[in-house]
Amino acid sequence: MTASRKRAKSRHVEVERIAVRVAIDGNVAGEATSDIAAYAFIHYASEFLEAGEHLPPSAAPFSSVRCYLACRPIELALKAFLSLKGASMADMAQHYGHSLVKLLAGAEQAGLDSVIALSPEEKQQIAAASSYYNEKVFEYPSIIEALHGYPDKPDVAMLMHTARSLVDTLHPLCLEA
Repeated sequence: MTASRKRAKSRHVEVERIAVRVAIDGNVAGEATSDIAAYAFIHYASEFLEAGEHLPPSAAPFSSVRCYLACRPIELALKAFLSLKGASMADMAQHYGHSLVKLLAGAEQAGLDSVIALSPEEKQQIAAASSYYNEKVFEYPSIIEALHGYPDKPDVAMLMHTARSLVDTLHPLCLEA
């Protein structure tokens, strides 16, 4: 990657938290810090989820778009939670990338279960989707997977339900941050 490309990429993660001072008649009345990264992550998660929920049903046994639109909000919601717990965008990119399994493990280690307890079935479906999602099988055709009928495909309805639970639970927390 060229130096200019690295600078261009890193500029998107430069500002994650902002502090605002409130002054009344020249006297500082208070200061608030806001985690704008957490809010941005959950906002994007909401938009991807809404797009997935409004997608017309597919007659095909496998819908890559529906799978993608179920996984993307899960990734972003987990990143929102990790951001609330102090993880920077750069750290998340380095340690988790787009791996749903790694993100879930990191979020659980950071206390996700105290905010929302995902069922074993939900966790299993996240794990089933993770390799397809991380390897971009939902974004680009995988002929070998298609020939085998996507044997490890996840339950998209369960993923959508999980995404909705994460977004609905984390949204107010991210607004407060």
